[in-house]
Amino acid sequence: MQRLEELGVNTSKASMAFIKLPSVGKFEEDPVSNSQRIFEYIVAMKYIPTFTLQDILNILPKKIDIYHNDSYYYFDLLWNGMFGGWSARYEYYDSIDGRVSFPDESPIQACYEALVWVAENGYLKGNKE
Repeated sequence: MQRLEELGVNTSKASMAFIKLPSVGKFEEDPVSNSQRIFEYIVAMKYIPTFTLQDILNILPKKIDIYHNDSYYYFDLLWNGMFGGWSARYEYYDSIDGRVSFPDESPIQACYEALVWVAENGYLKGNKE
């Protein structure tokens, strides 16, 4: 997510979060001390927005005009049983060479790599912060 934020991707609509928990030692038997420790613990927690696969699919443009000449590359995500992996890709359907592909064993990782590429190349209209 840090890489996406650096690229200007709006991560505020992530539907999940990791919460990094601080270490605070032992809790005391005194309820007042415990209340203070619990408060400190909650305040010190770090919220890290996290995209699900569906979040990434919602952000990825369904088509992009790479050369700005109305020749659209369309997004698809597919399982390639022959190679045993997923591929997120943008493909120009009139040419076998017109493809940008992001293969991986994991569909979310393949889509993440596609999202990084889309953000790096300025194709995320309306999703910047």
